[in-house]
Amino acid sequence: MATRALRARVINPDATLLAALKRTHRVYNVLLRHMVELYLAMRKGKRGETARQIAEIMLKGAKNAASRIMEGLTAKEWPSKKPDAPNSWWTLVRHRRKEEGLLLDRHDSIGTVDGRTVSPQPKHGTRKKVSDPSRLHVSSKFWRWLCDDACEVLKSNQGQMDNWRSEYKEWRNVKSQWEKDHTEFMAFWNGLYERFRQDCERKRIEAQQAKGQMPTLRKRGGRQWGKRFERWHLWPEWIEHHPEIVAWRGQATAGDFKPVPPQEKDALRKRFKRQDKLSKALLDKLREYNPELAALDDLRRRYEDDHERFRRAPTLTLPDPEKHPRWMSLERDCLYKDFDPEKGTIKLSLVGENADGVWYMDWFDAQVQVDPRLKPSFRREVFRREGRLPPFIEGRVGRKLSQPAQRAEERQSGIAGAKLIFKQGAAHLTFTIIDQDCPSRVKPRKVADRRCPADNIFDPQGERIPLRVLAVDLGVRHIGGYAVAEGHFENGAWSVQHLTKGILTGPQVPERFCIDAHHRQLKRARRLRGKPVFDEESCVELQDHVTHMGEDRFKKAAHAIIELSRQHDVHTILFENLKGFVPSARDERWANRMRIKMLRRKTVEMVKQQAGEFGFLCNEKISPRLTSHVCSKCFRPGWRFSMKAKQSWIEKKPRAQCRDFGYPAWDRGGHLFRCPHCGYGVNADINAAGNLVAKFFGLWPDEQLERKDWVYRWKENGEPRRFAAKAEFEKWSNGVRTRKEAVQFPY
Repeated sequence: MATRALRARVINPDATLLAALKRTHRVYNVLLRHMVELYLAMRKGKRGETARQIAEIMLKGAKNAASRIMEGLTAKEWPSKKPDAPNSWWTLVRHRRKEEGLLLDRHDSIGTVDGRTVSPQPKHGTRKKVSDPSRLHVSSKFWRWLCDDACEVLKSNQGQMDNWRSEYKEWRNVKSQWEKDHTEFMAFWNGLYERFRQDCERKRIEAQQAKGQMPTLRKRGGRQWGKRFERWHLWPEWIEHHPEIVAWRGQATAGDFKPVPPQEKDALRKRFKRQDKLSKALLDKLREYNPELAALDDLRRRYEDDHERFRRAPTLTLPDPEKHPRWMSLERDCLYKDFDPEKGTIKLSLVGENADGVWYMDWFDAQVQVDPRLKPSFRREVFRREGRLPPFIEGRVGRKLSQPAQRAEERQSGIAGAKLIFKQGAAHLTFTIIDQDCPSRVKPRKVADRRCPADNIFDPQGERIPLRVLAVDLGVRHIGGYAVAEGHFENGAWSVQHLTKGILTGPQVPERFCIDAHHRQLKRARRLRGKPVFDEESCVELQDHVTHMGEDRFKKAAHAIIELSRQHDVHTILFENLKGFVPSARDERWANRMRIKMLRRKTVEMVKQQAGEFGFLCNEKISPRLTSHVCSKCFRPGWRFSMKAKQSWIEKKPRAQCRDFGYPAWDRGGHLFRCPHCGYGVNADINAAGNLVAKFFGLWPDEQLERKDWVYRWKENGEPRRFAAKAEFEKWSNGVRTRKEAVQFPY
């Protein structure tokens, strides 16, 4: 079931309609806050033990259970006949009314908004306009929706807390087991590393006192120690003063410790001006000279990242119309009706005000400019032509849309509700659309003898089928390189047939260099403007333009990936997992900047949302190790490089011709790849996509390649092999530089 939000903007509202929209938003948030506080008081037992038990039942009941229960707790006239409801809450409500009276008289007051007492209409379905300026009568449907929505606020927080408690309990168990399995490391953590933390704290206090400052602890969360940056600043220096650290598990002694030579330190200081870069470079050198230190530092990083601390518990934010607004939900035929997307008309139940200052609730006509995807005629045409945007069903949406359709041609959609939101002072109606999913093409299942991710994929009947996959390696210059392949399971192993490869582009996708140009323009404008005044923002329009271009880029990229998957009728979409990617000190800034430019996380999340709608699986856990530097045909190391154009005034040829026969230059992030072993040359992203396919089907060689300073070592048929990539590349490129004419393949 795919859920999406489509917006309809209220156009040309007069002063009366706009004031009614904002007034309704304020009334809703203020009353919702009152109801949430009332439920909290009930759950904490401040309204009696019976009310506490009733609150627990409400939080565990269905969506509309709260309004039915509050009907019995707040109405003077309640049917003596037992309703069609669970006996538990009906008995408790009856006991509460008999022994302690009403929780509150809703016809008297359910809250106060701007000095006006609010209460539901005395009779169901009436809209009597009162003449008392100090009172506001809302509809009974508004009251019931308010009760249910307040309960949903607490349910959401309770669900987050339950998830947090279960994850925290699991984290504690994993942490305890990890500490038992690594007793030698825990001895170092509680001994030498504790001394290092104390030294950090002492030096921080001394530095603050030397500047005449009062020594203070870190504010956020009351942390006991100094900032993380200060630890990294002192960590390599502290290691050199404590060589006994390499004897943490008894496999080395303090005499085996090798410090960084002074000449290399001076070279690193000249190369890295920033202290954080210099600290990381020194640590990399120490790890290189001391294998025991590298093993210890890997465990330290893992313990700090996974086991040292757990995230904070979620908090409950009470609704506020200005600071923390909760957008008002509108139910069909209750708070909105007569919605005609083709004509752009709708009726809304809003809080109005007459000339005497009396607030009242009534129906208001509004004109809206709707998203084309809300129009039934547009959806029918797109569904007939492209198989997207199924047609709407009449009436309210039930549970039938939560189950996949029997066939793709029988899919349906429905409007589940709407929300009234305000964006930059303008009123919008956001309609929640539920699209029925296509039938699942394949289903994952656990197997005992799993050798690769493809072993877990079966058809809905649990049988092996020819598995077609689309592997995408996201890029910066374009959306990415892709490879479509089909795997066949025979004799206990997978064989792969590559169908097509290429560069993935989309129509009117914002170019990356255009976004970078706007980023530079934004930085230059803010630098010239100077430090902004408190509570003011600079270059708001340009910043919004850059943000919208990035959002447009990843949405169109995800759409292009889904359309390519539908075109080739694939079963699974593959992405590489960059979560554990840790760049070196030299590449850290460049690698992080490239990942930000790719917008990888947002693109993958958007693809995952749309993949289920069309029955695709999405696997983003493929290891990215060496996928861009190993040949996808022979699985041997190759070269990644870029083509540099020759200078026209040196070659004495037109500039356009010089572009055709440029020379290759070593580039670790270059856009080209060449294998010197089999002669395969292709775009580096396409080669990486082919390697993702090989890893998914278990065709990646079992012998692990080892790389150090661009020298690869591996075993082939039991014999050790060595390949110096950078040196061999220089030998090959020297012959290419002397070329004086264009060729079909420049590399």
